[in-house]
Amino acid sequence: MAVKKESLRQTTTGAWAASSTVTVLLDRIGLVTRYDVVNQITPSATLLGDNQPDALWRPFRSITFQAGGATYMTLPDEAGGHGGTLQHYLNKLDGFGAGYVHQLIVAPSQTLYVPRLTFHCGVRPWKRNGDPNPFDLTAFMPSGIESSPQLTWLTGATTLMDDAVTTTSGVLTITAHRVLGTTSDIMEEMAKQGVSQVLEMIRQGHQGILPDPNITGLVPAWMGQVESPTASVTNYGLEQDMQLGGFIKRVTYLAQDATGTRPVRADDEITQIKLSIPEKGVSIFQYDAELAGGRLPAGDFLVAADAVPLGLNPAPGGIYPLDLRPYGPTDVEQVLGLDTRGRQTGYAKLGRTLGTNVSGDDLLNLTERLVVYTGRLSNS
Repeated sequence: MAVKKESLRQTTTGAWAASSTVTVLLDRIGLVTRYDVVNQITPSATLLGDNQPDALWRPFRSITFQAGGATYMTLPDEAGGHGGTLQHYLNKLDGFGAGYVHQLIVAPSQTLYVPRLTFHCGVRPWKRNGDPNPFDLTAFMPSGIESSPQLTWLTGATTLMDDAVTTTSGVLTITAHRVLGTTSDIMEEMAKQGVSQVLEMIRQGHQGILPDPNITGLVPAWMGQVESPTASVTNYGLEQDMQLGGFIKRVTYLAQDATGTRPVRADDEITQIKLSIPEKGVSIFQYDAELAGGRLPAGDFLVAADAVPLGLNPAPGGIYPLDLRPYGPTDVEQVLGLDTRGRQTGYAKLGRTLGTNVSGDDLLNLTERLVVYTGRLSNS
């Protein structure tokens, strides 16, 4: 028999409350390859052209998916709410669309907003022919196998959207894209998708990578961090140990200025980025941050400095995605990302040069990582 694929919105939702931790139990069904999360926001008044930048994405603040005591996907948490902003722009980069139907320079005037964030577990959200691939089994969250799958939503203050227009209410709805079937059915589907070939290369230690004969799949293990430097730094001097222990698909930074009630994205903080492997004495890349930020699609609503841009929106400032897959020396790494399994802390370092930076400014970091899964693929 073939696997069953379904995209279903679950009945359990999360109710917004200011500056709270909201927990939503997830349906314990199948291998989930993608979650879509929609925040049905009701503001106190209509949002007009003077609303703050990123107003629709800040109320997401931070979302975390967990099951069986493990964290699968998460966002960096900071009171300004830019964890949601960061994920929104990565969604646009990955081709998931605007996330909201009215992406205009001047914000729409409705009094109900339904922005969406997509959390895709694997590395192939699109098929080779360009068709959508929501059931991508390069990685999955075993929601139907592990105990107590849940989503945790860290909310912000009522003024997170805007000073004058505050959040009155919000309802978080969750749609799961999942694959169901017997173990043999799922293994057959993995073979059809070309996933089995990648897993077999890992089992055999292809091209010298660390072998893992017990692998049955891959799961996401994202990590979010917040740094608070207090001064400018030259010559890539602000170093951060990369989060290790798996295949690193992408590392993304968001820089923000501590201005007013809420921080805004800042494109004058991180000016240069470098990734080095000290034990090998090599740098994988070393370039101006503008090269990374310029890869993002056009921004929406207002720009980082609170101003309405002339003409079309430029790429959003202050966000720097670093995809590590092109730099992988092996076939597996070119699919999954830089292999850091078995490495010790300090193996890979990210260096940043900071231009304008003062106390209160923050750097948000999201590391999208895949780790080896050795558990069951099905309960039958």
